[in-house]
Amino acid sequence: MAESSAAGLAGIELEDARNPRRSSASAAAPTSQAEDGVVVSVARGSQPAVSNTSFASVRSRSTIQTAQRLSMARLVSDMSEGESQAVDRSTGGGSLTFWQAVSSIVLTMVGAGINVLPSVAAQVGFVPACILILVCYLVITECGMLTLSALDTLELSRGAAAGPLANWEQLVKPILGPGAEKLMRLSNTGVLLGAIILSATLQTQSIVELLPGSWFCGARANQEECGKQLALLVRLLMVLPLLVGFALIRDMAQLSRLSPLGVFGMCLQVSALIVGFALQLLSNGPSPVDTWTPGGTIPNSLGLGAANFYFSFSAVLCLPNIRSQMQQPQQAGAMFRMSMVITIYLYGAVMLLGYGTFGSSVKDNVMVAVAETEPLIGRIGCLGLLLNCSVSIPIYYFIVMKSCGDLSEQTAFRASVMVVLVLVSVVFKSLKATIGLVSSVFLVINSAYFPLTTFYVQQQTQGASGRPPVSSLRQNAHILVAVFSGLVLIFGFQGAFHELLQEYFPDAPAEQRSTV
Repeated sequence: MAESSAAGLAGIELEDARNPRRSSASAAAPTSQAEDGVVVSVARGSQPAVSNTSFASVRSRSTIQTAQRLSMARLVSDMSEGESQAVDRSTGGGSLTFWQAVSSIVLTMVGAGINVLPSVAAQVGFVPACILILVCYLVITECGMLTLSALDTLELSRGAAAGPLANWEQLVKPILGPGAEKLMRLSNTGVLLGAIILSATLQTQSIVELLPGSWFCGARANQEECGKQLALLVRLLMVLPLLVGFALIRDMAQLSRLSPLGVFGMCLQVSALIVGFALQLLSNGPSPVDTWTPGGTIPNSLGLGAANFYFSFSAVLCLPNIRSQMQQPQQAGAMFRMSMVITIYLYGAVMLLGYGTFGSSVKDNVMVAVAETEPLIGRIGCLGLLLNCSVSIPIYYFIVMKSCGDLSEQTAFRASVMVVLVLVSVVFKSLKATIGLVSSVFLVINSAYFPLTTFYVQQQTQGASGRPPVSSLRQNAHILVAVFSGLVLIFGFQGAFHELLQEYFPDAPAEQRSTV
């Protein structure tokens, strides 16, 4: 009896919630119901009349009372069945498996930035490069875990199943407010700009290396100018349509189907780099390297190097979206740690071998140096880089576009943003300086300060339900993370800005550049 009464009441209330007109009409008119000897009569503005019953209910126009009575009806039904309904957080309803999510994170990080690491090591020195990349790895890993903890806590407080928070804006706005959400959107756009500039430049260089050497320039006297014209044509006629086509993909599940192609490209890219380094080392031996930071302004050089390493580990921005699309979102922490471990091993091998092979003369894009010394291996690596970037950049672009709301569903908007970003990339020449500028200004905020701020503000305002207390040792470590990130922001920006000035104004006196 209790089960049927509760089910009937639940059905009435649920129908009222779905149909406001029916609810208001029924509230305005007298209502009577009979169910197993229970008679309830309710008239607007009157007290309920109850006869021959031990159970009565009042239909109210109040939304709060309606929700409470619906919950009570469900509770009575659950008790009559001897069961209790619990929120199942074991599945998020996504389509990504554990290893598909790992490959998505690794592809996002390893995509294009790995080719710049030997040049970064040449700028900061062997020992500082090893220390900085390890510190940045630890910082980003900790900030990623703070992000996942904040996502879990917010979802538990709302009673939602795991995985509904699909981007950073949904996490930042309820905790830090609308102003922080706007800042997050701005910083996301800045990071996306840097990623597109890097990817478009490296893809352009890869396609140029894959083309026959003399088919365009031939015997022209000014080979350098001809090479610039060829690169511009490749960027506009080949790279731009390729990136715009991938930018129109609106579903992470569709991108995940391309992940095997991206993984294959990454394997080709990294394998070609390591084989090319090995062949060059066997032929010519190792090149001289600087153990410590070479000449120049040391804080700026170290800051620019750390900013490039921050960019290389730019995975925190992708975490909410990839986590929300996992089949088992509660595995996001293990997934992220595994992704970071795979990435740090790949980075360490390419950075140290590339720097040891070419020394201080290594190019910004080390794949070009490999192609010059080992043409076949270099072309294989360029093909892998092209495939890798073609998959990794759309993942990044998709995640940033999700924060644009309804605009992200418009094909014209998605395509036009990509067109503008690729055109802007023509202006920037130095890869390290561009990455350093974008990373020091935007990525430090996204990858360090937003996770730290969100975690501790949530701790104070919403409590830490189900979250273990933060030890004093970990709190001190977070202080060091904030200080280190601040130094990267200041000196990374200065180093990148000075290098851009030197690139665009090579004849300007050094004293003028140093006063900026």
